[in-house]
Formats: sequence, C-alpha cells, structure tokens
Amino acid sequence: MQSIPFRHRLLFQVGSLLLMMAALSLLILFSSYIILENTDEDAQAINLSGSLRMLSFQSLALLPLAPQSESQRQALEEKLSLIDERLNHGLIPREVDAAASEELSQHYSHVQGLWRERIQPRLNSMAPAEAYAGLKAEIEQFVQELDQLVSLFEQQAERHIYQLRLVQVIALFATLTLVGLSFLFLNRRVEIPLRQLTETAVAFSNREFDKRAETRSGDELALLGSTMNNMATTLSELYRDLESKVATKTRALKVSADSLNFLYQFSEACHRDRDEQLEIGPWVDELCRIISVSSIDVCLAQPRANLPYSQIRTSDCAPLPLKCERRSCEACLTSAEGVQDNHKATCQRDGAAEDSLLEDPVYATQYSLYMGGDHFGVLSVRYDQSVDLEDWKKQLVRSFCDQLARLLEARQQRDQKERLALFRERSVIARELHDSIAQALSYLKIQVTRQKRLISQSPIDEQKLTEINEELQLGLSTAYSQLRELLTTFRLPATGEGFAAALQQTIEQLQEQHRVLHFELHNHCEHIPLGPEEGIHLLQLIREALQNACKHSQGTRIQVHLNRQGDEVEIRVSDDGVGLGENPAKMNHYGLAIMQERARNLEGELSLEDTPGGGATVRFHFHPRELVNTRVSPVSNQGL
Repeated sequence: MQSIPFRHRLLFQVGSLLLMMAALSLLILFSSYIILENTDEDAQAINLSGSLRMLSFQSLALLPLAPQSESQRQALEEKLSLIDERLNHGLIPREVDAAASEELSQHYSHVQGLWRERIQPRLNSMAPAEAYAGLKAEIEQFVQELDQLVSLFEQQAERHIYQLRLVQVIALFATLTLVGLSFLFLNRRVEIPLRQLTETAVAFSNREFDKRAETRSGDELALLGSTMNNMATTLSELYRDLESKVATKTRALKVSADSLNFLYQFSEACHRDRDEQLEIGPWVDELCRIISVSSIDVCLAQPRANLPYSQIRTSDCAPLPLKCERRSCEACLTSAEGVQDNHKATCQRDGAAEDSLLEDPVYATQYSLYMGGDHFGVLSVRYDQSVDLEDWKKQLVRSFCDQLARLLEARQQRDQKERLALFRERSVIARELHDSIAQALSYLKIQVTRQKRLISQSPIDEQKLTEINEELQLGLSTAYSQLRELLTTFRLPATGEGFAAALQQTIEQLQEQHRVLHFELHNHCEHIPLGPEEGIHLLQLIREALQNACKHSQGTRIQVHLNRQGDEVEIRVSDDGVGLGENPAKMNHYGLAIMQERARNLEGELSLEDTPGGGATVRFHFHPRELVNTRVSPVSNQGL
C-alpha cells in the first residue's frame, strides 16, 4: 500500500484546523476573562473611591460631637481607620499599581499626601470648633480630589471595556476568517475530490470509463482518486478488449447462425424433395455467398459412372481445369470418400503441360459426395490466395456435401422403390389377370374347341351344342364380371384408406346392386396392417364369396365376420339361404377354384360348410405377415 506522509493526511490537516479553532477560542476566552476580571476590580475601586467621599463627610460630621461623647469618639476613630485602610492598604492601591497609569498614580499619590499630611492629622487631633470651618473647606477639597480619582478609575474601566470589545471584534473576525479558511480547505481538499470521486463512480456504473478524478493533492482522497483513475484505465482497456471479443464472438455466432439456418433450410428443402424436385443451383450460390469464395463447382453423377450427368457452377467466367474441359472425370468420380485440400487447379487454356500453372493460380478444395458406399459426384470450392478457407467454412461445406449426398441417395432409393413398386404392381396385375381373365379365356378356349369338334361331327348333337353355348355365355359373363371386379379392386387402394375402406365400399356397392338382400359387416381387424398383395387377394376372395352368396344362396341376409385369434385372422362369409347341397363343388366351380388359388397365395385354409339352421358359410384362415414378423401376443376378439 502506498504510504502517505502524516502531514499530508486529511486527519492531520482537519485536526490542525480544529486545533487552531480551539486555540483561538481559548485565547479569546482567557483574554476576555482577564479583561473582565480587571473591569470587575475597576468597579470595586470606583465604589471604594466613592465610599471615601461619604466617609470623609461622616468624619467631618462626627468631629464636633467627639469631645462630648466617648461613643462618638470611637465612631470617629473607626471612620478614620476605615478611610486609611481603604486608601492606603486596600483594593485601591493594588488597582493603582495594576493600572500602570502615570496620571492615576500621581493623582493617587496626591490624594494620599493630602490625607496623611492635612486631613488625617487634623481629624485625629479633634480640632476645636473654631477650626471646623477651615477643616470643612479642606475636606471638600479632599472630596473633589477623590472625585477626580473616581473619574480616573472610571476612565480606566472604560479602557478595559474598550479592550474587551476590541478583543471580541478581533476574535469575531479571526473566527470568521478561520471558519472561511476551513470551508475553503474542506471545499478544495474534501468536497471537490469527493464530488469528482462520486461522479467517477457514477460514470463507472454507466460504463463510461473516460472520467478521471483530480489527484494533485497528496492525501487519502488523492490516493483514492489515483487508484480509481488507474482502475478506470484498466477497466477501459479491459472493456474495449471485451467489446472486441464480444464483437468477434457475435460475428462468429452470426456466421454460425447463418450456417445453421442455411443447413436447416436446405435440410427442409431436401425433405420436401419428394413433393417437388429441389433445384440445387440456388443453394450452391447461397453457400458460395456465405463462405465468400470465388466459385463452387458441383459435378453430379450416377454411382459407378465415369461422366457426370450435370454440372452446377456459380461463376461462368472462372476458367475450368484442363481435365474438366477434356471431360477426364475418372479421377474425381472414382476417388475414395474424403477431401482433397489446398491444391492448385491447373487451368490451362493453350494446351500446355498439365503441371504448368497460370500466372494467377486459383486454389481449390474438392469434396466427394459419398454416401452409403456410392459416389454421387464432386463439389469443388475455388478461392484466391488472399482468402483464408477457415475451419468453419470447411465444416459447413462438408455438412452441405453430406446433406446433398443424402438427398441424391434418397432420390436414388426413391426411384428404386418406385421401380420396385411399379414392378410389384405389374406383377400383381399379371397374377390377377392370370388367375381370373386368363383362366376364364382358357376355359372359353376349351369350350370353343369342344364346339368345333361337335360341329364337325355328323349328325350334330344339338343338346350338347346348346350346353356348350350356355357354358360359353356363362364363361363370357363370368370373365366380364371378373374384369369389372378387377378394375374396381385396383382403383380402391388409390383412396389411401386401405383394406378396411375398400371392403366397406365393396359391401356398399353390392348393397346397391342387390337391394332385396341385407349385408352386415363385422370387421374386428381394422387395426391389423395388411400388405398390398394380401389386401387384394383377401378383398377378391371375400368379393367372390359374396357374389356366390348373392347368386346361389336364395337367402335375404349375408354376414361378413373378420376376427383375430393370436397371429391368425379368420374370415367368415355366411348367409341364411338354402345351403351348399349334396355337391358344393359343382356350384360355380370356376369361382371356387379361383378362391382356392387365392387362399394358396395367402398360405391360408379355405373351407365351405353348411350353417346350422340353414345357409352356407365360407371360412378362411390365414396368418398376416406383419403379425408373424412381430410375434404379437394373442389378443381376444372382445379386446378388439
């Protein structure tokens, strides 16, 4: 801690002022006391001098009576003794000695001489009555001298009072001067520095570090001001440094925010790529703007291709490397996953050697669009020598390349899925045509062959020919009906509501076609996922069973039940008609064959049986693939 000399400390200086004021006050009090004490003795001397006049007249009055009476004599002696005591041995001589006044001393000596030499002897001798008149005149003269002595004592008292007033006036001005000096000292050495320190502290609280306190004096406040000034300088430098760091961090955060926002928006656009094809060019332009480089080139290629199918450039004026102009793309498109940093692009324009450079070479960094084992192209970042490709820029480009590679991979997978879906859809249509229309046409072909053979015979069996014609008519009707059902079935899944909605729509269509019948649907398997092939086969199977019930049951009520037992689904189509009869296989044997074929495709079991109480029931059991794969625990129908 910095040491302050004791004489410069505020405590010493303020204490000195207080000590001076106390000393001045004591001096004034002491001087006033002495003057007042002298003034009090002056008053006593005046009183005693005045009493001498009365005693002189009293002695003169007792003088004629003294010879006649002893008591009067004693009274006269007492008066004379008292006058002598007061005049020569009392307060009056001391006051004359203390007055140091030559006039007073001379007059007092004259009064003493007059008393000792003329008045006292004659009064002691008790002069006769004839001498009384002369003694009276002398006593009157003595009294006049005493009056003069009293006047001198009064003048002495007035001088003392004047001195007291003078001392008081001087003390007043001295006190005011000292108080003024004290206020001036306190203002300059205490109030002003404190105000400056307060203003500096307020400025500090408002983050204004340019304010400085005055430090000219060497006391504690000056030391405090100097300390605050040093602290202000340090804080100002620290604050400027912090502001610079905050500004740098703010710029970095803004860059990070812009980068994250760019990646987020590009990611959202990639997710929307399924609905609308994303245009990559504007995003490459935005990336070039964010990282502030000369240009960005993107070459997009199919996996395992040697040439790109598309090239995106942010600047058409920048020269391309010679290998790009020659379309020698094998090295870039077959490179392994990774980044090739800080190499000089050989951008020749005159066919010189490939290792020669331009006068102003352009630095480039290549990033491979590599995802899932496939190489989708290359992104090249080209920049001048003055540009520093910072780490955050490299990271941003890498992230963009990763998302772009995922987008291209998703497009490839989506195209593959669409091709597989189209292939599966065509396979389903082919199978459906084979299982229905193709078999119906084969059946019709057989009947036509029988008809030709029968016509070629002679004579012609008209009864068999009629039966064959009926079979042909029935086969054509069946084929037409199956074609309409297939068209209806293939259109149903387009609604996006799945098997349950298609089944409900089928029931409603049959209800409109057969208004005399009452259809009931009890579907307890709406929550079970079915594959496309499972849904089509199951829907066609139920439709075929319902068509048979409508044509052959002769009943009024048809019920469809879908129930689940564990990982098995049971479908029952029952009616209240005449039942199956003795040979159920002959009743629409062609439709029954198609139903059995669909049951085999679903790896299920199909059975026909009579319903107790009348009617027939088509029962089908199968295991949906989703339930088999997930091994769902058994759930009762009541819980569904």
